[in-house]
Amino acid sequence: MKYKAYKLSFPCGVHFGENSLDSSETLFHSDSMFSALCTEASREGNDSVKWLYEVFNNRQIIISDLFPFVGSTMFLPKPVCRIEATANDGDSVKKKQFKKLKYISADSLDDYLKGNYTPKNDLDLIEQLGTHELRTSAAMRGVENNLIYNVGVFNFNKDCGLYMIVGYCNEKDLAVFEKYLMSLSYSGIGGKRSSGLGSFNLNFASLPDNLLHRFESVSSKYMTLSTALPNDSEIEKSIPESEYILVKRSGFSSPNGQSPIRIKDLYMFGAGSCFGVKFDGCIKNASTDQSRNIYRCAKPMWIGV
Repeated sequence: MKYKAYKLSFPCGVHFGENSLDSSETLFHSDSMFSALCTEASREGNDSVKWLYEVFNNRQIIISDLFPFVGSTMFLPKPVCRIEATANDGDSVKKKQFKKLKYISADSLDDYLKGNYTPKNDLDLIEQLGTHELRTSAAMRGVENNLIYNVGVFNFNKDCGLYMIVGYCNEKDLAVFEKYLMSLSYSGIGGKRSSGLGSFNLNFASLPDNLLHRFESVSSKYMTLSTALPNDSEIEKSIPESEYILVKRSGFSSPNGQSPIRIKDLYMFGAGSCFGVKFDGCIKNASTDQSRNIYRCAKPMWIGV
């Protein structure tokens, strides 16, 4: 399998997250990206959605979550695994920094796993990603009954944004995938797209060499770079020697402007979770409307750690 990175720059800001309208995250999960791609494919008909489902289900294409980049520095989720430090460092300031740390730069991954990593530089750099903003909007309900509400927006600074890693088996499938991704750049991702949020400019990027070799490496532990969920036959073998975080995936979807559909609550392993063995994962239909499908892709992208 080959791997390619795509940088997404958001000129108008984004609204990500399912917990509240007045906040916004800086992470976009791979299962949400897959659902958004399915919506774009559906504009061409059900056969296009079926093709997208099959190439992902057969792992001919896999995608990571969307992670931050600042300038030329790409960040990865902090591995959810125990790391032994090379020295007995009792610095309370450094302990607080590690607790605050969510992402580490891809260039620092080797040092982190060897236990000689200092978090301050990455923490300082991630602070330059952008700023949160609270925008006030109104839902028009007649002359006197307008509903005022706040929307949390994250605005990325110049030369900052999110990137996604794509694994693919052949160029033909990648070309079709890129067509849907380019179409999605105009439609936007996340919430409040009708207000102009979530549209992005798309650029290619090179992955660091120290990261590339980890995709196919044999290791005693593997980290997922995407939201993941084993299928029923894989659960028992995947849990031993695992260290993971669980993320709740829920919310609503309005494919192609149709009436909103409630999405079933699903708990998945979050990016950064580590396992002793790899598993293939699954694709779940999370729609509560039997007449319409909403797919959640939980196929992991693995690197050896």
